[in-house]
Amino acid sequence: MIKLLISRLLRAVPLLFVVIGIVFFLYRCLPGDEVEATYVMPQKKLGSDSLEYHRLYRIYARELGLDKPVFFFKASAKTGVQWIGFENQYVAKVKKIFQGDFGISYRTRLPVSIELWESIRWTIVMNGLALLLIFLPGMYLGMQSARRYGSRVDKFIMQASFVLDAIPSFWLATLAMIFLTTSYYGIQLFPSAGLGEAPYGAGFCVKLLHALPHLILPIICIVLGSISIVIRQMRSAALEVSGQDYIRTARAKGLSEKQVFRKHVFPNAVFPMLTMAGNAVPDLIAGAFLIENIFNIPGMGKLTVESIAARDFPVLFAVIVITAVFTIAGNIIAELCYRHLDPRIA
Repeated sequence: MIKLLISRLLRAVPLLFVVIGIVFFLYRCLPGDEVEATYVMPQKKLGSDSLEYHRLYRIYARELGLDKPVFFFKASAKTGVQWIGFENQYVAKVKKIFQGDFGISYRTRLPVSIELWESIRWTIVMNGLALLLIFLPGMYLGMQSARRYGSRVDKFIMQASFVLDAIPSFWLATLAMIFLTTSYYGIQLFPSAGLGEAPYGAGFCVKLLHALPHLILPIICIVLGSISIVIRQMRSAALEVSGQDYIRTARAKGLSEKQVFRKHVFPNAVFPMLTMAGNAVPDLIAGAFLIENIFNIPGMGKLTVESIAARDFPVLFAVIVITAVFTIAGNIIAELCYRHLDPRIA
């Protein structure tokens, strides 16, 4: 298992380099001046002020590494392709990323890593709880639907899953916030938007205790918007497994239907769920963008929307890289679970 983990991590590193490279070149193609956006520059005037402006500009550009070539080589019609070497902006950017330095936010003038750390914790907590509530009840309902195939229970679960799948999450979240968080329009069953008011200077655990009541409704909206696909996939996998020869043999031996599904069907039908769980991480992060903004949760989604509105490109760069890391990590964890449950898988 350790060898497999090391092997997958070694494979993930080149993929991460490719992702960083693509985002880096798109970042370099964006309009605007990174020096003027990062630092507060004096106004460009005539005379000595103009010289001071250019002097500061060169100093700040050197601090950001913009005085170096962009990539390992450059190409032009006159000179052709010329090798530059490893002293370039791309290598410098990669080194900073692996050191946890994503630059300075244009919007707040704070290090991007600080903003990310403040936001990513709430996204991890909310999506982590949502992931458990999506897969555990979803797999159970899918198994019950497959076990009672063709019955009223099966039809009810399938119809409910199709109804949930047809309801947009943002619409459900908007209605829930309007009618369930205030007595003016409906019934105040849940706290208002936000994370509550924790004591000033409190640690994250104390903030989390104050925020948990406020996270219930957003998590419910995420779960209701995603659980239907898990139910249908689990039902489909269980029905496929239940038609195999060894399942018929187990029934012929006198095992009850409950024992057949628990001991034979479920362990073999769970494998597609591992793939879904690995691929669900980026989907949940993308879906949380709307939920976090609707319920005013200061997570990665809300940070991303605010950064897009403010054209805060360093923060957007960091969010894309972090999402790629989560996606790669999710797939590696899913593959390790595959190997643990079935050693025959290479």
